[in-house]
Amino acid sequence: MKKPMVCPGLLFMKKAVWTLCASLLFQLAFAEEPDKNEVAMDPVLVTARGYATSQSNTPGGVAVVTEREIALAPKGSIVDALQRIPGIARTGDSPWAQDISIRGLSGPSVVVLLNGKRINTATDLNFRLGIINPADVERIEVLKGPVSALYGTGSIGGVVNIITRKPSLTSGKEVHGRVALSGSSNPEGGNAYGNVSLSGPAASGLVAGAWRDYSDTYGGHHTNVPNSEFRDKQARAVFNLKPYENLMLSFEALKSVGHDIGIPGGPSSMPELARVMYPRTEFSFLSMDATLDVNAQYLKMLEASFYYSENKRHVQVDRIPPATTGAYPLELRPRTHHENWGGKVQGTFEAGAHTLVSGLEFWRWSVETSRYRSIFRPAQAGGPIQFYDNTMPDPTQTSFSLFAEDNWEVSKTLTVNLGGRLEYLNTKATSMYEITPVPNSNSTQARKLYDSTDEDDYGYHLHAGLTWRADKNWSHSFLVATSYRAADLMERFKYVNLGGSLGALYGNPNLDPERTYYAEYGLRYDNPGFHAGVRLFANIITDYIAEKRVSPTRIELDNVDDARIYGAEVDARWQFHRNWAVYGDVTALYGRDKQKDQALPGVAPISGQIGLDYRQNGFWANVNSRMIAPQNSTPENVETAKGVILLNAALGYRFESQGLKHDFSLTLDNIFDTRYYNYLANQRGYRVWEPGIVVALNYSVSF
Repeated sequence: MKKPMVCPGLLFMKKAVWTLCASLLFQLAFAEEPDKNEVAMDPVLVTARGYATSQSNTPGGVAVVTEREIALAPKGSIVDALQRIPGIARTGDSPWAQDISIRGLSGPSVVVLLNGKRINTATDLNFRLGIINPADVERIEVLKGPVSALYGTGSIGGVVNIITRKPSLTSGKEVHGRVALSGSSNPEGGNAYGNVSLSGPAASGLVAGAWRDYSDTYGGHHTNVPNSEFRDKQARAVFNLKPYENLMLSFEALKSVGHDIGIPGGPSSMPELARVMYPRTEFSFLSMDATLDVNAQYLKMLEASFYYSENKRHVQVDRIPPATTGAYPLELRPRTHHENWGGKVQGTFEAGAHTLVSGLEFWRWSVETSRYRSIFRPAQAGGPIQFYDNTMPDPTQTSFSLFAEDNWEVSKTLTVNLGGRLEYLNTKATSMYEITPVPNSNSTQARKLYDSTDEDDYGYHLHAGLTWRADKNWSHSFLVATSYRAADLMERFKYVNLGGSLGALYGNPNLDPERTYYAEYGLRYDNPGFHAGVRLFANIITDYIAEKRVSPTRIELDNVDDARIYGAEVDARWQFHRNWAVYGDVTALYGRDKQKDQALPGVAPISGQIGLDYRQNGFWANVNSRMIAPQNSTPENVETAKGVILLNAALGYRFESQGLKHDFSLTLDNIFDTRYYNYLANQRGYRVWEPGIVVALNYSVSF
């Protein structure tokens, strides 16, 4: 009898489970002293208001993912760490090409920043959250919803700001370094990262490098997920200079290159069961920042930044199942080249109880494309043919904005925040032609697909929020906002023609901006041993952009729907012993397409987690269970999804020796090897299983 296939590393995983349990029991038996590493319950973030503010004093949903949380998550993408935040769910196409949904909105409705600079790119085959190695990230700040006026179009769903490691100035000359290594059983592979920094009172610099190489993932019950491997490498350098006491200059350069990145999922415009992959990806990033500490009567700080980014994506689609009749594609090789450059100037002003951040921002996003197509045709139709065409008409989008945020401390217990933004957007594109084979010939013919375009859009954002500390333990927050999202370049001009009966997906140059009307209420209780909160929110979106089928072989994007999204988030943490804490959270969303009177696509089912933390003398341990409810409310022609309960565990130990700081950890995810799939993931007509049991060993040393 043929032996069943087993997942590579399965025996190692079983041994690791017993090792984890035995080690945990041993450490708990001899525990004596409380851990000195406290959990920060009120982190400080800069993304929401443009300067450092505490999370509790910021109206609207905000969150911070810490360096430690990133280190313990899988290394395929920073999404693995982000999904632990209430209200955030993982979407995407593969372990590397993941993305997120924030309170029911994703893709072009969520702005991604790298150190405060905007990354504009396509979101149909996800790219933007896989290009940064998680080991090089210091923290991630998240805004949930249109809660800030600082980021403009696309932020109606939220903002993700990826903040990388940076050197700091020191009173004397210092040398620091860090090495972090991680190995995983599923997918099998590893991640390696290292940096070294030099610092002094007037200058500091850091160079860093990272490498990842992982094979295919295995779902639960040893089910292989083919074409899910990935490998990439990254280099980054940062230099800070302080030529004057009140002036700081910062320069950063980053290069990331990916190879053979498999994409088992992908949007519905990709052919079912075909192999889709990135043979090569490139991401380049340059930035310059200047901060002037003015400290005048009203103007306290002046900041200016400029950045340039470029990303190149080579896509390969092959092994396409043949059609039973007629023509069908044999191979597609699209290439896209995105360029972004932009800048921002903003000032921080103080006048009595008011702190005002205001300024102007500009950015320009351009896309160039090409595509090789190999089409099979029967002999009577002319036989196979190969040719090149474009998938977009070389479009550009340019934005100019004015913005202001006022934080007004009315009293010691009441803070009011007001924000506004006015944005001008210009979109240009050349004419574009659809290239098709001439029947019974090896030549092609052209038909105009898009006329040249030069269109102006205007948008605005307004919000008002407050935080009120009713007493030393209880606080309330309120926020109302109206914001907008102009259609991005992909929605306006995409053209995905798979040939034959598979049809095509077309953009729409005349899309109107989406408009959102948003409200949120938060209640928080905090004391030294117990923290709990609840948030209720509603998001009403008009002129919602969605796909509209106009014929059996043609799908267009259009302003077809009005959407309603309502939700609640609850979280709590109880330190019931000096070493022990229990925590949990739950998120519930309800989304409705009002025009079609059906469930809104892309809305995550009810989910939550409950866990137990232990900390003592550098040792820590955690056991948690993550629960995802069944999703039975789905749009037409979308499958329902079963619920799942996952058990995860981790333990680690931190210590110092000979001037070195060591950090060991062992993590186990999906301990019972449950087989399930993500309702929000792009499946392309077949199931892309989520990872089964995963064992990861992590080690870092720094000096």
